[in-house]
Amino acid sequence: MSKRVNRNRPKSAPPPLPPLVEAAWGLQERTEKGPRPSLTLRQVVAGAVAVAGAEGLDAVSMSRVAQELSVATMSLYRYVRSKEELLTLMVDSVFIDAPETPRPKETWRTALSRWAYSHLLVLRQNPWVVRVPISGPPLTPNHVIWFERGIAAMRGMPDYGAMLARLIDPQRFPALTAVLEAGVFRFVDAPPDPDEEFRFGLQRILDGVETLLRSQR
Repeated sequence: MSKRVNRNRPKSAPPPLPPLVEAAWGLQERTEKGPRPSLTLRQVVAGAVAVAGAEGLDAVSMSRVAQELSVATMSLYRYVRSKEELLTLMVDSVFIDAPETPRPKETWRTALSRWAYSHLLVLRQNPWVVRVPISGPPLTPNHVIWFERGIAAMRGMPDYGAMLARLIDPQRFPALTAVLEAGVFRFVDAPPDPDEEFRFGLQRILDGVETLLRSQR
């Protein structure tokens, strides 16, 4: 049966991608006038991660990272626009080794537990990560891969699904593609009801307490 297409329905323009996201995915090369860049974005991020690992997150600044890389401080702004951008890319870079996809006959509980322990290992190896504020849902490359591997449920938010659909390859992220095609992410302008989110979270906590009590009987 062929699908009926509504040709009169206006097509909404896809939401623009933040420059940081485009740079992280390699969709946009930041070109600036002047001498040829002596570094790459990856080298800048690696230098910042080295500083955070050796001296802590408080030590990370544009000037300190420039010193680590033996370059002028202002030269770093050819690669990142602010320290906040740098922190986002730093966190994404340490999550490069995503857990494998669910194994044959592996239950969802076992697979998600393995995902969680893999996440914990990254945090233990890079304790400074927990001090970086979370500014939104995953859109940088490694975080999207982790999302793909551990996805169970996520409530939608404005424009997130539309932006994610522009970034992922269906063959590389089949689970996320299926979620997007199922319409789990709602393209709405209004934020989700905070009371409903509270009720949802409370019920999941109570479910866990109930399961714990049953296991101890």
